[in-house]
Amino acid sequence: MRQRREFTLDTLHSTITHEDILMAKISKEMTFNEVLRTYPDTVKVLKKYGMSCFGCQGAEAESLEYGAVAHGVDLDSLLKDLNKALKR
Repeated sequence: MRQRREFTLDTLHSTITHEDILMAKISKEMTFNEVLRTYPDTVKVLKKYGMSCFGCQGAEAESLEYGAVAHGVDLDSLLKDLNKALKR
């Protein structure tokens, strides 16, 4: 079962900036395979977080958000690093 997190504008503002929102191309709703097919270099970031999802059967259907919760990974940090990888 997915853990539901509640945010206030203050908590969102402290972790995600307006620039982050405008520049983001990878979102929490995307599946692992969608991210990896579109942006192959992101495999390095996923490995850094201990997420070997590129070989997992659930990678086609599971969202980044679901995978982050399942693996105990901070979603905001993961998304920031994935999107930073696109700028390199």
